[in-house]
Amino acid sequence: MFSTTPLHLAAARDDLKSVELLIAFDAGLESVDSDGDSPLMRAVSDGCLDAVRLLLELNADTTKSDWIGWTVSQAKNEEIKQLLLEHLQKSVRDFCFDFLL
Repeated sequence: MFSTTPLHLAAARDDLKSVELLIAFDAGLESVDSDGDSPLMRAVSDGCLDAVRLLLELNADTTKSDWIGWTVSQAKNEEIKQLLLEHLQKSVRDFCFDFLL
């Protein structure tokens, strides 16, 4: 039986208002569905660029893998790959800056 959360559904539909509302009410940003997917993974696999952008801004974990080992780094959508790369670059810059302070 497949189970999911409202946040997974909102992310997979690129429904930003619902994503924001659910997060405001403490929905699990890192929750997993029965396939082992996080809301970010669902947004990436469904090509929902705006939801991916929002979830990255909320610091969703980009390193999680599902039960077969798939991660968001394996995205097929070129715009999403670029967004993920930019997020990684910013994270590295921020880490280095904080480390040097």
